[in-house]
Amino acid sequence: MLLVMLGIVFYDTFTKTLPLVFAAFGILVGLFVGIFSSRMQHLSWDYDAKKIVSRLDIVGIIILICYMAFTIVKSKLIGIFVQGPVVGAVGFSITAGVMVGRVIGTRNAIMEILKEREII
Repeated sequence: MLLVMLGIVFYDTFTKTLPLVFAAFGILVGLFVGIFSSRMQHLSWDYDAKKIVSRLDIVGIIILICYMAFTIVKSKLIGIFVQGPVVGAVGFSITAGVMVGRVIGTRNAIMEILKEREII
């Protein structure tokens, strides 16, 4: 799905539907939101199962609510700054950035836990 989103963003950029500045800005905003929202799930080491587990804590619930609100109003926020077919293209670039950001945030949390346990 991530590759499809990035493909759409690149296609829209190269066909001049989406200016490069808007694509880059959308991906950067998405990265920020994605890394922040990756904190929704609190990752920790389960000593009995000897693996990483996740749970949703109160901070995660607050972040989840903010993330859902952002997702709901994303198109309206984008529509304030850009018009026409660019709205959808910027939406795709933000969504692609969010996906990449969530992967980066989750990967960093997993690596930190594995380093603490001296597994890597």
